[in-house]
Amino acid sequence: MIGAEIIKHELCHSDVEAGHQIQGNPYLQYFVGLPGHKQAEPFAPSLFNDIPNAWEPRYLLPFIAPSLTRIKAKRKNALTSHRNHRRPIKAT
Repeated sequence: MIGAEIIKHELCHSDVEAGHQIQGNPYLQYFVGLPGHKQAEPFAPSLFNDIPNAWEPRYLLPFIAPSLTRIKAKRKNALTSHRNHRRPIKAT
């Protein structure tokens, strides 16, 4: 359900639209932890309203922090790698 909430907020969708996006996209279904692609609605949109009270940042941060650290490191390495592989400007 955390993955669905992330998708909802990153894409700025309503509860219902986030459910439809997840339903129609096997990559998003994988992201939220479904075992395989399903054509049926993966969950009821009302679940977005039932669970978030337990998702206060102080409870989530210990679980999310290691992932955020890895993501930031990968982005930094990708940017550094991209900068180091620029083609030199040829003098004419």
